[in-house]
Amino acid sequence: MAEIKCPNCGNEFDSKAKKCPSCGSKNRLTVCKVCGTQVAKNAKRCPKCGAKMPKPIYKKWWFWVIIVIILFTIPFPSKETSTTPESAVDEPIATVTPKPTPTPTEAPPVLELVGGIEGTEGVWDGYGMHVTGKVKNNSNQNLSYVEIRFSLYDEQGNMIGSALANEFNIDANGVWSFDAIGTSRTPVDTYKCVELNYRY
Repeated sequence: MAEIKCPNCGNEFDSKAKKCPSCGSKNRLTVCKVCGTQVAKNAKRCPKCGAKMPKPIYKKWWFWVIIVIILFTIPFPSKETSTTPESAVDEPIATVTPKPTPTPTEAPPVLELVGGIEGTEGVWDGYGMHVTGKVKNNSNQNLSYVEIRFSLYDEQGNMIGSALANEFNIDANGVWSFDAIGTSRTPVDTYKCVELNYRY
């Protein structure tokens, strides 16, 4: 059983626990499986030995492939009901085969977050929030300006700030790697993309 020390009260407890049993603070730490150092759960690598930290299951691509397969294999019940009157049951009915109506294909949005969960990863360093990710320009035209904004929330779901990034001249069908920065004196628990604007 790997133990960690609570940064709030100094009590040691199991790294798999969701909260500190002494003070009730949310557990944001884990233990490096290579060297045993305490590491933030959202860290990509161990700061001591450099070992790559495992991603949560919901950030792995195969998890979402399985979810999509399950959704497409669930049978949906048919709501069709017979409207033929009883008196017309014995009469011959002319059958007409309807021609299928072509389904219009929906054009993709001009801007799209790509990769991972919403294509982003957020890290709060104690002073500010960095939300990184990639935005793809799906159009065949250059964009003169692109802006992305995230709302930041604490553990109770209260909005405590925002993170913003912008860029000029995004190539047609190009990808922009952004780093949206926001300041907050309160620890950021979650974030959400609220704006994704562009100009040709």
